[in-house]
Amino acid sequence: MSISIFSKLQPDFTFETFVEGPDSRQAIEIARVVGSSADNPLVIFGGAGVGKTHLLHAIGHRVFAECPDRPRVVIDVTVDPTEILDRTFPNEAGLLLFDGIDAVRGNPELQERLGHLLPRLLDQGWKVVATSRVFPRHLDTDDVRLELIECLLSGLVVKLEPLDRTARCVFLERLGERFRVTLEPETLYLLSVFGGSNMKTLIAIMEGLSRLNTTEPIVPSVLRRYGEMFNLSEPVFQKDQRKGVELLHALCGLFSISVEELREQNNKASVVRKRHFIMWALRSSGMSFPAIGKLLSRDHSSVLHAVNKIEAKAQGNPEFARQLQEFSRHVIQGKRFTRSLLISA
Repeated sequence: MSISIFSKLQPDFTFETFVEGPDSRQAIEIARVVGSSADNPLVIFGGAGVGKTHLLHAIGHRVFAECPDRPRVVIDVTVDPTEILDRTFPNEAGLLLFDGIDAVRGNPELQERLGHLLPRLLDQGWKVVATSRVFPRHLDTDDVRLELIECLLSGLVVKLEPLDRTARCVFLERLGERFRVTLEPETLYLLSVFGGSNMKTLIAIMEGLSRLNTTEPIVPSVLRRYGEMFNLSEPVFQKDQRKGVELLHALCGLFSISVEELREQNNKASVVRKRHFIMWALRSSGMSFPAIGKLLSRDHSSVLHAVNKIEAKAQGNPEFARQLQEFSRHVIQGKRFTRSLLISA
């Protein structure tokens, strides 16, 4: 017997297609063994676009493959779940998947029904898995029945973290295969750093790029035009950030070093000098320390150290200080640069 508010689970939302970030491995391992685990209910919480719905459906696929005749209920609160909750649930053990259970806030009728239903299903041996944007304990008890919160906390609560940059690259490459979009390495890097950690946003970007109907790799300039076209708010598409990306490429061309070389963990003196100077130049253009760090795969303290090193040298070298000032003026006004400053650095 099967009860479902969906005609079926999302077919591509499986464990095999789920991109695993290093900070969410524990949550994913727990999700893989829901069918045999004694922890019940399981609540998966995390921010928007971290993959909660995907993981919930992956659990459904895994459990239903193991027990195809098991009763199941899949609830998505983007539609009214009242009709489902009004039905008579089978007495045999089943699986309830509830996507977005934090939506009970401000809905006393739904709270009351779930407050009676969930304990009964758990007593009957049902597996209950729910997603939430917040930790259940942080649901406002003035607005949510305490017994419902206690029921959700009676099992196991795990947090799904956003993907890190490396995992976002993997995710974007898979989206490229899905939408038949090829990204140049620099475009992939920019999207992984500045496209945000919300996977839904990245999907929307890649889907939009697929509508360009080109077989050529997507270069950064195309990505920037796309950002303006769709009015995206991520930093990579904002005017000041685009200026920083363009300036970085200009400086790398001037000093005969690639962006990837700057990002590598290369401590050769010649590379370090160029990296420090380029960080200082980007800072002179008005970019923040964290933004420069993201652009060059460093933390903001490394950028601060580089800027301080350049400025400390200038304090003891009047000629170098004059060259710095001249170069900074050229950076701000967008004029052509000169190699002489790097040689003296």
